Amino acid sequence: MNWMASRQPVLEPDLLWERNAVCYPCVIWDEKEDLFKMWYSAGDIEKPLAIGYAVSRDGEHWEKPYSEPVLKKATVYWKKESGRVPCASGRRTVCDVLHCLAGCL
Repeated sequence: MNWMASRQPVLEPDLLWERNAVCYPCVIWDEKEDLFKMWYSAGDIEKPLAIGYAVSRDGEHWEKPYSEPVLKKATVYWKKESGRVPCASGRRTVCDVLHCLAGCL
């Protein structure tokens, strides 16, 4: 796969809960579903409030299948600030990403 930088953002805060920022994305390629999957933080700049989810077939055009965050501060206890940032640490599967997220909470 060849990556090219885009001058336009591929994801913007267009849902109410995202407020004014989408940031700190973590993207994996799901080979079984032939789909890019992204977990991202959103809310206020430098102080994300929740984690959202988006999908893409080409890595450029993204859809948000849910109108609400997949994890938010109101429903979970954030043990530390890093719990607001999705991370995969080089991992490759959805289960690994979710396991990493759970470890941050």
